[in-house]
Amino acid sequence: MHTALANTLTSLQAYDLLPGPKNDLNVIVLYNYPYTVSNPYGHASLFSIQANGYYLLADWGQTNMDSYVTLTNYIDYTKNHFPANNYALVLADHGMGYAGFCYDYHAPHPTMTTL
Repeated sequence: MHTALANTLTSLQAYDLLPGPKNDLNVIVLYNYPYTVSNPYGHASLFSIQANGYYLLADWGQTNMDSYVTLTNYIDYTKNHFPANNYALVLADHGMGYAGFCYDYHAPHPTMTTL
């Protein structure tokens, strides 16, 4: 799940991802934290969602969530560290309709619509 939801939702629990998946399913989330005074350009972290909680895999720091490079890095990381027979990709965002998806207000643009 690639989340570009930089707002006041600071907990992964807000996405109803807990109690988590069954043992034979990996749920890997790239979560973009809301912008704060200490992180005016935001920052992202990669989490593994388990039945008993969620665990930090990597801190990606300041990350442009609307960049195809970020999405490609996320997919590559997930496939390299969590090999599977099948994959599903979920892109979560507030959305901007015709203006774009996974729009990162504090990052250079273009948006992911240019993929």
